[in-house]
Amino acid sequence: MTPTLVYLQRRSQKAGAQTCLARLVRNPYLARFNPTVICGEHGWLTTELKRTGVRFLVQPFPSSRSLLARSWTNERFAARLARQLRPLGQRFLVHGNDHQEGILTISLARKLGASTAIFLRSPHMTIKDYKKYKCAKIKAVITVSHELMDRLAVWDPDKMFRVVSDGIYPEEIAGSFKQSVDRPCRFIVLGSPLKWKGWRDLVDALHLLRVRGFALDGLSFDFTGVEPGSQNDLDLGRLAGIPIRFLGRRDDFPALLAGYDFAINPSHHETFGMAAVETIAMGVPLLSSRTGVMPDLVDPHLLYSPGDVHGLSDKLGLVINSPTPSSESLKALQRNLLFRYNITNSAKTLAEIYDEQ
Repeated sequence: MTPTLVYLQRRSQKAGAQTCLARLVRNPYLARFNPTVICGEHGWLTTELKRTGVRFLVQPFPSSRSLLARSWTNERFAARLARQLRPLGQRFLVHGNDHQEGILTISLARKLGASTAIFLRSPHMTIKDYKKYKCAKIKAVITVSHELMDRLAVWDPDKMFRVVSDGIYPEEIAGSFKQSVDRPCRFIVLGSPLKWKGWRDLVDALHLLRVRGFALDGLSFDFTGVEPGSQNDLDLGRLAGIPIRFLGRRDDFPALLAGYDFAINPSHHETFGMAAVETIAMGVPLLSSRTGVMPDLVDPHLLYSPGDVHGLSDKLGLVINSPTPSSESLKALQRNLLFRYNITNSAKTLAEIYDEQ
């Protein structure tokens, strides 16, 4: 009997975990599992699930700080949720969408007599997190990258891990995009205000270029998030005269990209890098740190070591003083992206894992 699939995803704002989940649950390979997504709040994800006809329930997730209190509230939450889910099927599989959902995944599965699975995707997950959220007790532990799987194998050598990458659909590949220009002027900076997203590195790199006498007039930089506070002061006074904007959280990211000559991904850590992948899909040239799957996808001449401000400055100097890549080279990058990270291939592998449970 095919199990009814239940995904647990607390947050609903648009981010890598949520966009990949939204793509997966509408794939035909997973449709036979009759998926239901449990969200802790309304947001981008629930809107997308409604648009694509995927069933979801919104229930505020337990939020106790202590592990003991969270275990107790998880049990109550799981019991209430199980009562709502039982009419949907006779056999279930509960899948947490990141390590923080591990304990709740186990609690709900126990109430439903279900098997368990979990995605591990956070670049900052530690062995303490892995143990705290009881990830080792979950039957099918799936990672989004080989780099993360290698790390997990050191923490838990007796556990078998599987890799199922994030990805995109062929229809998300832009068929037309901006023609090459002699000098890129409009830049979009990927990430968020978090320190490890590397925005300070970019500001430092631009300051170095200014000190070295590079002409930065005519350039503008838009950051995909809110301006950081004192915890991550970018010291923007050094870039006086260069238009800098913070766009806030945007749910229209792929469409937004179309107006830019170049994108920059200065992140220090990624397990995958969905925003950068979507940038390549839209045919926008990308300068990126060597993180996540970027070495598989980005022109090697446009990669630099994470956190290396001088390396970023050197690469950015070349970008500013060169024409943007041709449409032919961008289309080649798109073909490579789809070959490596087609979401249908991921859904097929995931369905095979579910059938083994």
